[in-house]
This record gives sequence, C-alpha cells and structure tokens, in this order.
Amino acid sequence: RYEAERKLVDVETSFGTIPVKVKRLNGRNVSVSPEYEDCWAIALNTGVPLREVYRRVEQEASDEIIHK
Repeated sequence: RYEAERKLVDVETSFGTIPVKVKRLNGRNVSVSPEYEDCWAIALNTGVPLREVYRRVEQEASDEIIHK
C-alpha cells in the first residue's frame, strides 16, 4: 500500500482563484480535488449548479497541473 503526498495549491480558474488538493504519487501529480466549500460558495453566488462548478474547477485544475 502506498501513501500519496497531498498538498493544497491555489489554481486560477474561470471562477477565480480556487484552492485545490493535489495528490502526488512517486513524484508525479496524479489527481486534483477542488475544495468543496469554495465550490459551494461559488455556486451560491453565481447560480451555477454545484456539480457544474465542481466539475469545471476540477477540469481546469487538472489541465493546468496534471496535463501541462
């Protein structure tokens, strides 16, 4: 069993700067997870459904951090 390293980074997205957890394994970024509370606040303020906010932030963060 491997324990992945995690760190919190701020990512610039179409909704603004959002904190995202980045999972690293064997020195490589392997996944990203937006902070739920920040996505929830954006959904409330913009009227965009939470699921859509989360999906878009996750995709934009992944494009920037993993698929550079």
